[in-house]
Amino acid sequence: MNFKTMAAWFNIFPKGMSRRAAERGDLRYEYPIRFVPEPSSTEGDEGTKSSTVEVSISETIRQKGQTYRGGDPESFVRFQLRVADIVLKKDLDAQVKEFERVASAAASSYTRLKSQGKDDRAAEKLEAGKEAKASARSAVSEMFAIYESMLDENLRSTWSNLVQEYCNSTARKGKKATAATVTQVPRGMSPKTFKECMRQHLLSQLPHDSAEKHAHYIRYHVKKPDTMSMRNFCFRLCEINNYLPLLPCQAEVQPQTGLKLANVAYTEAELCTMLLRMVTSKVELSYLAINPGKFPIDLEELRDALDRIEVQHASVEANKARARDGAIRSTKENGEVISRKDRRERAKAARTPGANASIPRKSPAKTQKHCVLCKQFGGSPNTHNTNECNRYEKDGSRKYGKKGGKTGARTEASVHTKSDRAQFAQFMKDTNKSMKKLTKKLAGKRKRKYSSDSSDSDSD
Repeated sequence: MNFKTMAAWFNIFPKGMSRRAAERGDLRYEYPIRFVPEPSSTEGDEGTKSSTVEVSISETIRQKGQTYRGGDPESFVRFQLRVADIVLKKDLDAQVKEFERVASAAASSYTRLKSQGKDDRAAEKLEAGKEAKASARSAVSEMFAIYESMLDENLRSTWSNLVQEYCNSTARKGKKATAATVTQVPRGMSPKTFKECMRQHLLSQLPHDSAEKHAHYIRYHVKKPDTMSMRNFCFRLCEINNYLPLLPCQAEVQPQTGLKLANVAYTEAELCTMLLRMVTSKVELSYLAINPGKFPIDLEELRDALDRIEVQHASVEANKARARDGAIRSTKENGEVISRKDRRERAKAARTPGANASIPRKSPAKTQKHCVLCKQFGGSPNTHNTNECNRYEKDGSRKYGKKGGKTGARTEASVHTKSDRAQFAQFMKDTNKSMKKLTKKLAGKRKRKYSSDSSDSDSD
């Protein structure tokens, strides 16, 4: 696992993102580890002397490790991973095995040389065996010391009591061991008991069904936040998936129940299937449309494909939003985003200065036109000059048949005298009177016909 510094680790989460932004549905349990960690998981300020301890990896290499000062279950798991990483870099486990092999070989050589009467060489082998055993005990003690040094001073007593109680107790040998077959030799300090003590310390901090709850949380409650990049989301998803083998489960704590081990990480194919459910339905349907009938098994390939689809969807939505708001060509003025509509209004206001404008805008010079004839006899005198008049002659008489004027026939037809209008009104009045008389006459005939038909039917 890639052990990032705490500052770099927290940079993968967008600023201000809530824990519920990466979750869906109502949480059924109190889950030990959630997708978005608590702010308390920082375990103190990074880089301060009170929160870090320097460990010597070799003669020339020294590494700073962050101390555990309490926090949520994830911070404790990360603390144990940091300790395991330092122990692995120092190669203490391999050193202990090598020293134990040398001690075992020296003991065999001592027995053989002693039987052959070679006491001097046998003594040398005996001394070499003692030195190898002492080196092995020193390497084991260093493991426990590293773990204790990376704990806060207030938490070291708990670890010391746990180690003393566990290493000084006896253990049963064999699956069918009974009280009569208990070995009276204490467990002692070894790489195996070191790992067992770490496990016991973990069980004291986390619930015994943490693995079952964590697996349920990843499968049913994790979703991709809109504000988080696909690459950072997949990194965090793989990280919390790698926590599964480290968490305690009921089958481990109570093996007599016959339950299956739940602290098993999801496979890459299972993560691919879940990742498609963690993105939005639009992104999922787009991927299935582009890759019909394809079952994803490569997480990195799926991550890159979904990332491209998300970028495309985000671009389309951004274009729609800009078109809807009228800000397709937006500019910035003193840090302020100005839409195209606002820009047009500001330009119009600039072209039309107000009453308080310091420098008034000059109006363009216009050529004044005036017709004396239209002014005197009626018309529009400001549209043309006197020599361009097409309506009146110089003596004031009307022009007919010339360009711009009206023809004689059209003018005579359009000019109605009062007598013509009176004759037309009398004609319409007489016509309406005749129509009323005709209507009454026709109605009377229909009525008499209807009455005669009714009398004939009564006589029958």
